[in-house]
Amino acid sequence: MQCPRCGANGIDAQGFCANCRLFRGVPGPAQPPAQPGAPGRPPTPASGPQPTNGYPATSAQPAGPATPGPATPGPAGATGAFPAAAPGPATGGVPAAPAGGPFPAAYGRSPTSPFPPVPPTSGGGYPPGHPGVPAPRPRNPLLIPGLIFGVVALLLVGAVIVYAATSGGEEDALPAAAPSVTSSASAAASASPAVTAGPSATATAEPSASASPSASAAADAACVYGVWLEEQHDEQVTVLNTGVFPFRSSGTFQRYSDTGRAVFDYGNGVHLTGTNGTSTFDYVFSGYISYTFKVENGMVVYGDPRPNGTETFFRNGVQDYSGKLLARVPQPMKINCGSVAMSLTNPAMTVQMRRTSSAP
Repeated sequence: MQCPRCGANGIDAQGFCANCRLFRGVPGPAQPPAQPGAPGRPPTPASGPQPTNGYPATSAQPAGPATPGPATPGPAGATGAFPAAAPGPATGGVPAAPAGGPFPAAYGRSPTSPFPPVPPTSGGGYPPGHPGVPAPRPRNPLLIPGLIFGVVALLLVGAVIVYAATSGGEEDALPAAAPSVTSSASAAASASPAVTAGPSATATAEPSASASPSASAAADAACVYGVWLEEQHDEQVTVLNTGVFPFRSSGTFQRYSDTGRAVFDYGNGVHLTGTNGTSTFDYVFSGYISYTFKVENGMVVYGDPRPNGTETFFRNGVQDYSGKLLARVPQPMKINCGSVAMSLTNPAMTVQMRRTSSAP
């Protein structure tokens, strides 16, 4: 049968014209009533005449105006110029649309929808191609180590400041030491309140180039045996909180025995005196102190002090200190010994003596 629109005879399996895609209808089983607005199906007409769009009218649907076309003989009872269409489904004579709707699936919407097609969305609520929610900015990996380093640096700076504040002035806070005088009869071993040993008291005496080259250690030892009287004792003495000044004394007896012991005898009192402008200083020793001694390389070396006596220090005639004779050890002394006189020297003192006896 020719298509009333284009005159073609071909009909596809779904009942559409193969040329113009006009639905020609295919007899089939009854279809359930179409729901208004159901996708894929045309809405059921309400009432009144409806356009047929080229479809023959049925008993349930008034026929629309006839489309002009060539008259074709048909069976008896046909109305109009076209043969009567086969009875439609029970939905009022309108042929049911095939599955999938009368429109190609490419339209993307129901043929009855009044809205334009909407692209599908992704699972996150955004259409394909949308960038979505931006990813959070990553945290700087150096932030936390930097904060920790800053805190540690502040703690270190604070510790240094506290240490500097608490350790300052420790030397000024030291208590005053007791006076000490290094002489032929004593050396700086412990200090008394007013006088300390001379600045070079720790120096080691070296043999003098003027010593007799022919003198041997045995001859020096034999020479020093006996009793010697100090006629002049000169020494550099540091007075506490005042300065270093020359002191002088005389009258001490030094006894050297072949048993290896020496005794410095102060008797009832030997005065070691010094001055600083108008200030006067007087150090008084009484009693005695004994040592071991040995002579080597032209030097006499003392040790093992055993004091027995007292010592007193006066400043401008006022007593500053008084106590027991301290166990001081003299520095090694360079020997220049003769049969009548002997001198002992080191960087801090010089002692001139004369022999009073050959036996100790």
